[in-house]
Amino acid sequence: TLDRYIRLSLSLGPDAPDLVVWPETALPFYYGFNRPLSDRVDQCIRQMNTAFLIGSPAFERPDAESGTAIRFFNRAYLLNRFSIETGRYDKQHLVPFGEYVPFGRYLTFLGKITAQAGDFTAGTEPLVPLSFRTGSTGVLICFEILFPSIAAEFVQNGAGFLTTLTNDAWFGRTPAARQHFSIAVLRAVENRRALIRAANTGISGFITPTGAVGRTTDLFTEAAITADLPVMKRNSVYTRTKD
Repeated sequence: TLDRYIRLSLSLGPDAPDLVVWPETALPFYYGFNRPLSDRVDQCIRQMNTAFLIGSPAFERPDAESGTAIRFFNRAYLLNRFSIETGRYDKQHLVPFGEYVPFGRYLTFLGKITAQAGDFTAGTEPLVPLSFRTGSTGVLICFEILFPSIAAEFVQNGAGFLTTLTNDAWFGRTPAARQHFSIAVLRAVENRRALIRAANTGISGFITPTGAVGRTTDLFTEAAITADLPVMKRNSVYTRTKD
C-alpha cells in the first residue's frame, strides 16, 4: 500500500502541486510510531518538496495516573515540505456500528459491520482549517461529508477550500460509491468552495465552487490527478446562516 501511494505521488513529476492528498487511513500503520515506514513517507515528502495531507490511524496513551485505556483516532496529518507536522484533524462524526458501537458498554451483544475498522474515539477539537503555504482547507473524513454543518463551520473559520478523505473500499462497485461522491457536490455549492476528494478505491476528483465536477478517477483504478482550484474568501448565505 505504501509503495503504491509513494509511486503515484512521485509520478506527478518535478513540478509538484501545492498540496498532495492521500485518502482516509492511507497508511496501514501508526504514522510517527512505526519509524521505518514513517521515514519512507517523510523521504517522499522531502523529495517532492511540498505539503502533504495524509490519512492515518493514530493512538494516544493515557497518563499514568488516569487509569484510562489507550484511545484510537481516525486522523488526518498535514505535513509541510520538510515532513514536519503542522496540523492534524481527528474525525469527530464516527460511523455507528462501523467505527464504534453506540452504547457499547450496555449493548455488548452487538458487533460492528466493519470489524477491521477498530474502535475509534471521536475528536473534540474546534473545526479549524489546516493551513499550508498557499491556502487552508477544512478536512472532512469519509462519513462527515454527509453533515452540512461540519463543512460550513470549517468555512466560517477560514477554510479557502474543502477536502474530504475517504475509504470507500467496503462499498465495492455498488451505487453507494457514486452516491457518496455526489454528496460532496452539495457541500461545495452550499459554501461556494472548491472541494478535493481522495478515495482509496475511487471516486477521487475535484469539484468547483459552483458544483461542476472536474477531473475524476474511475473505481478501482490507480491514478494520480491534479487540478488548479480557486481559493475563495467570501462566505455564502448558507455558510453564514446554516439551517
